[in-house]
Amino acid sequence: MKLKPRAGLVENPNPAPMTMRFLAPLILLVLLLAAPGGLPDAWAAGPPLLAQAESDDDLASGFDDGEEQNEGQKSDDDDLSSGFEDEPGVKDAEAKTATEPSFWQVNGFLRLDGSYNYAGHSTTTAEDFKTDHHGLSKLRAALRLELSLKLGGSWKSKITGQAFHDFAYGLNGREQYTAQVLESREQEAELREAFVEGSLTENVDLKLGRQIVVWGKSDNIRITDILNPLDFREPGLTDLADLRLPLTMSRLGVFFGPWTVSAIAIHEIRFDKAPVLGSDFYPLKTETAEAIPDDGGENTEYAFSLSGEFSGWDLAYYRARVFDDAAYFASLGGGAFERRHARISMNGLGVNVALGNWLLKLEGARFTGLRFFQGGARRFTRYDGVLGLEYSGIGDTTLSLEAANRHLAGFDKALEASPDGQAENVNQYVFTYRGSFLREKLDLVAVLIYFGRKAEQGSLQRYSATYELAEALDLTGGVVLYTRGDGENFLLAAAKDNDRVFFDLKWSF
Repeated sequence: MKLKPRAGLVENPNPAPMTMRFLAPLILLVLLLAAPGGLPDAWAAGPPLLAQAESDDDLASGFDDGEEQNEGQKSDDDDLSSGFEDEPGVKDAEAKTATEPSFWQVNGFLRLDGSYNYAGHSTTTAEDFKTDHHGLSKLRAALRLELSLKLGGSWKSKITGQAFHDFAYGLNGREQYTAQVLESREQEAELREAFVEGSLTENVDLKLGRQIVVWGKSDNIRITDILNPLDFREPGLTDLADLRLPLTMSRLGVFFGPWTVSAIAIHEIRFDKAPVLGSDFYPLKTETAEAIPDDGGENTEYAFSLSGEFSGWDLAYYRARVFDDAAYFASLGGGAFERRHARISMNGLGVNVALGNWLLKLEGARFTGLRFFQGGARRFTRYDGVLGLEYSGIGDTTLSLEAANRHLAGFDKALEASPDGQAENVNQYVFTYRGSFLREKLDLVAVLIYFGRKAEQGSLQRYSATYELAEALDLTGGVVLYTRGDGENFLLAAAKDNDRVFFDLKWSF
C-alpha cells in the first residue's frame, strides 16, 4: 500500500498569473492531439493507460454487451463522437475527402459555466481556517478535444483530453481557500478516455485502455454500476451519466445469438473524486490520509457479465471483485487513523421490460466483504435493490420514478456512531421529468432525489432549462436546492445552506 497524504493549509498563497495557468494546459492538449507527429512514442507503443470521460461510446458496433448508457443519460462524449460511426454516402465521402483525411476526426467543445450560492455558509477547519462560501462559487472555462481514429479493418481508437480553469477563486481571493480546495477545484488538465478496440474474430471483440463500462438498468441510482468511480465534488449539478471516471481496463466481448459475454480486467486502482477539506460540501473540520492500493498485480480488479437482448425485454447478470469506493476508517494507534478500501465482491441481476409507453426496470445486488470502523475485523453483507418505472407516452416528455433500498445484514447499532454513520436500511427515491418544447429548441429537466422513507434523511432537487441559441450553441440555467434532514448522509451533511443558481454556455464543434 502506498500512502497519499494531502497538502496542508495555505495561509497566504500568492495569486498565480491566471492567464498562463489557464492557457498552458489547453495549448498542451491542442499540441498533443492535433500535432502531425501524433502522441509521444511512449504512448503509441501499446494500449493507452490514460485518462477520463463520462461515456462509453461504442466505436466497434455490438461491443457494449448491455453496458451502454441508458436512454436519457447521453453525455458530452456521446455528443463529441456522434456521427463518426456512420459511413458517409458517396457524395459525402467525396466532399469530406477534399477537406480532411477520412481516417481521423477531431471534435470537442468550449464551455463556460458558473454558479452563485445565494444561501451561503462558511466552513472552518480544525486550525480555524475559515472560508465564506456565499456568492460566486464557480466561473469555469473548459475545453475538451476528442480525436477519433480509424486504424484499419475493424480497429479504431479514441483519445479525449480536457482542461479547465475556474476564475472564481482568483476573483474571490485565493487566500481564503485551503490548499486542498485550490488543488482540487481551481484548475485541471488531463487526458481522459483513451482506448483502442477492434474485432479479433467475427464474434470476439477486444477493447484496451481507459474506458467506461456502464452496468445496470437504473438511470439515476447505482446498484450494479460499480466499476467506474464518480466525480461528485459538486453533487447535484450533473447527471450520473456525466460523473463516471474511466479506468484502464482490458475488456473482451464474445457474442452468440442474442447473448453477450464480457470479461474485464481492471488494472488501475482509482476511487471517487470527493469534496475536500475546506470545500462547501465537506462536512468535517479535519481530513484523514487515504491508503491507495498499488495498480495492477494482485490488486487487479475483475468483472464478468452475461447479457441478453430479446423482443421487448432484456436481462443481465453481473459479477465483480473490486475495491470498495467507500472507504472505512482504520486505527493506526496513538489516535491516528487512515481511510482504507476493502476488497469486496458483488453479484447482481438487472432486467428491463418494455410495456407500450412504459418501461419497467428491476435491479438487485448482493455485496460481501464490506468493512466498518465499529465492526473491527468483521466483514458485512449488504443487499441493494431498485424498482423503476418510466413513462414516455406524453409527446416529447419522459417521466420516471425509481425507488431503492439498501439493507445491511447483521446490523449492529454500534455502526450508527461516527465515523461509520451506517443505517440498517437506507431508502432512496428519484423522480425525473424531461420535456422538449419549441421544436426541440427548449429542454426542461427536473430531478428530485429523496433519502429516507419520508425524505427525513435529506433531499436534493435540481430544476434546469436548456435553450439552443444557435446550431451547436446551448445555454442552460437552473437552480439546485439541498436539504440535510436528520440522517448522516455525507453529501448532504454540509449542503444545507448550499442552494445555488447555475448557468452553462456550451459551443460544440
